[in-house]
Amino acid sequence: MIEKRSRVIARIKPEMTEKRPEIATGVIIQNNAGEIFLGKSTKFDGLWIVPGGHLKHGETLRECVEREIQEELGIKLKAVTFFQVQESIPPSDHDEGSKAHFVFINFLAEMVAPAAKIVLDSEEYLAFCFILPEKALAELELNDSTREFIDDYLEHKKEA
Repeated sequence: MIEKRSRVIARIKPEMTEKRPEIATGVIIQNNAGEIFLGKSTKFDGLWIVPGGHLKHGETLRECVEREIQEELGIKLKAVTFFQVQESIPPSDHDEGSKAHFVFINFLAEMVAPAAKIVLDSEEYLAFCFILPEKALAELELNDSTREFIDDYLEHKKEA
C-alpha cells in the first residue's frame, strides 16, 4: 500500500487575497510646439490617454516612467519631473469592468530626441498624436484621469 502524505506549505491569509490599490505612472510628454503626446488606448475602450504603466517591485517611479515609455513608444525621455498624484476608484472607462483602485503618480517630460520615430506597442495603442492640450480637451474622447491630468497641467501652466 502506498501512503500519501501531504504537508501544508503555506496558508493563504484573507489579507493576501484582498484587492489592493494598483500604483501606476502617467506622463505628459510635451514637444517644442507645446503639444502633448496622447495615445488611443486598446485597454480603455479606445479612449485617448497619456502613456504610462504599473510600477514594478524594486523600481523607482522615475525608472517606471522611463521603462514604460521605452516599452510602449520606443523613445527616451529627459526632464522627467514629478507633477501630481491622482486617485481613481474605479476607472469607469476601463474595459475589464473591474473595480480596480488606481493611484496614478503623474510626471511631465520631454523627448530626448524630438525627431525620434515613435514605435507604438500595438497591445497598448491603436494610434497616437501630438496635440495642443486645449484642443485635446475640446476634440478628443479622453479617459477621465487623462482629462483631469490635462486640466491640472493647463492650470499649472497658467500659474507659472
